[in-house]
Amino acid sequence: AREMGARLLDGLQDAVGKRAIVGEVRGRGMMVCVDFVEPDGSGRPLDGQRVAELDRKAWDRGAIVYARGTVLRLAPPLCITRDEVDQLVGIVADSIGDLERGLAG
Repeated sequence: AREMGARLLDGLQDAVGKRAIVGEVRGRGMMVCVDFVEPDGSGRPLDGQRVAELDRKAWDRGAIVYARGTVLRLAPPLCITRDEVDQLVGIVADSIGDLERGLAG
């Protein structure tokens, strides 16, 4: 769990940590969160209804996530493999990218 949790956290930080709508990527063990902010650089929390869209975006790509308030939460099973962690990171990154593009246009 420690190794896969570190892989998940590092992967998400690399994949989405610099996005305009991501305020912070944090976690401990296999519990990892992405906190969302308005893309204007103000640091204000992103509207919770927009964040909740990530549930469906990730589901449509094959992952179950929990997006409520300003936070997307991940708590995959402890038996997750390296390839599955990488796949989850990709799904989350693609979903966040889709949300960010929707906010811009």
